[in-house]
Amino acid sequence: MPGIDGADAYSVPWYNPGEGGLFSSRGLDLMLWVSISPEVHIADGEQFLRAMAAAAWSINDGYSPDGSVVLIVRRGLDRHVDWMPAARAVFGDEVSVSDDVRASLSDTEVPLTDEDVVLSIRDDLYREVFGEWPAAPGEVPDALFAEGPPATVLPPAVSDFRTAIISGGGTCLVLSFTRGVDARQEPYRADVAVTLMHGGTPESTVLALGSADDAAGGDTAARFCGDDTLADDDVTFHVVAPAAPGFLAVDRLGVRDDG
Repeated sequence: MPGIDGADAYSVPWYNPGEGGLFSSRGLDLMLWVSISPEVHIADGEQFLRAMAAAAWSINDGYSPDGSVVLIVRRGLDRHVDWMPAARAVFGDEVSVSDDVRASLSDTEVPLTDEDVVLSIRDDLYREVFGEWPAAPGEVPDALFAEGPPATVLPPAVSDFRTAIISGGGTCLVLSFTRGVDARQEPYRADVAVTLMHGGTPESTVLALGSADDAAGGDTAARFCGDDTLADDDVTFHVVAPAAPGFLAVDRLGVRDDG
């Protein structure tokens, strides 16, 4: 395909032993790695994602994906581009894009670099959009790429949201996140407001304080302690981090986990 320097696909089995052997699970992720030519950039993120996802879902190596389909995109768009709008347009509002699999890919056939974007999406969402696996290869739209390297995008103030429930002396729900790092390798140092939402209604707000001298830029988590409703699936977060020099503002509703 013009604009793509190379591609590779393979299956990666995984096993999660659970705590003490309980709740163990296993599966098989499907990986598709695509390297974009440095002379071009992706013209339309939604069309590109739909085309690559359809291509991945048509790959039949004899083993049905059971877990996630992982797209690895090298170049084509700036590393800090927000893929969520494109992912929601293709897979629906319930999609979450996980970058947490980067560490688990360290021993795979494709060594990851800082240029790579990793889009890990559950296989059940692929089935909803493309039908049962394997689907027939789809037609590739024209003009997926445009001439010239991608434009530089500022990093988001915060990203990589993760939740955890902590028990002992009461139940606490913790939302942790990663502060962005700018071109000078300096972290985002402003305060981050996190509001706990229950059924779409604001319950309480915690301020994760920034710091001028902390190596991480300040607090990287917000803690909410209370009754058992904190563990309810209706609980989400509203995260607001104002823009700062070198960083894009973040104002996200419905945050739970990026993965």
